[in-house]
Amino acid sequence: AAAATAGVDPIALSMGPPPPFDSALATMRAAAIERAKHPIASSQWEKDSILRARYLETAPKRAGGPSLPPGLLVGLTIPVGLPGGGPSASQRRRDAALYTDYVARLARIRAAARARKDSAENAIRP
Repeated sequence: AAAATAGVDPIALSMGPPPPFDSALATMRAAAIERAKHPIASSQWEKDSILRARYLETAPKRAGGPSLPPGLLVGLTIPVGLPGGGPSASQRRRDAALYTDYVARLARIRAAARARKDSAENAIRP
């Protein structure tokens, strides 16, 4: 037997004979069926939703008990401004007043332009 295995890789000998062709096809078929159970998502949103659903299905098993219902968000809100600030309350009030005035002026200008356009169209018609 030693003469028959001379020059053959010992690692290949330890792996044993290759699997029959039929079992290789069966393995490939099983893998294809498993992939078909989880279709490929076409967008990032779909990928995220699939991963989220899988995570929520297995979360109680990982935690060893019941988890929060899906979609329930638990958080804490701290009513503190961001470092570096932003506009003060008085500045926000001034900005709001200026914006209101701007919107009102713009509405008057648009109404006047519409009236001029309508009168010009009516003047052309006999």
